Amino acid sequence: MKNDPTDDGADVDPGEPVAALAGLVQEPSPDFAARVRRRIERRSLASQFLLLTWHMPVAVLLEFLVMIVEICFPGRSKGGSP
Repeated sequence: MKNDPTDDGADVDPGEPVAALAGLVQEPSPDFAARVRRRIERRSLASQFLLLTWHMPVAVLLEFLVMIVEICFPGRSKGGSP
């Protein structure tokens, strides 16, 4: 199969089996979109919690390191007076 981005596929013959399957289209159930949305939101929420559990300890550690540096070297703080 040739991957040509300029080819729109208009000249491709789908063949008899594909044409027969075209008539078997079924509509999804009414709550299908809601179920898919809930599943996506649930996975997104889990991803955000996982990111938070990895990010927060690092952020707290960096804040502690900044405090230690400011205590040991008070003249080097960025926002303080010299």
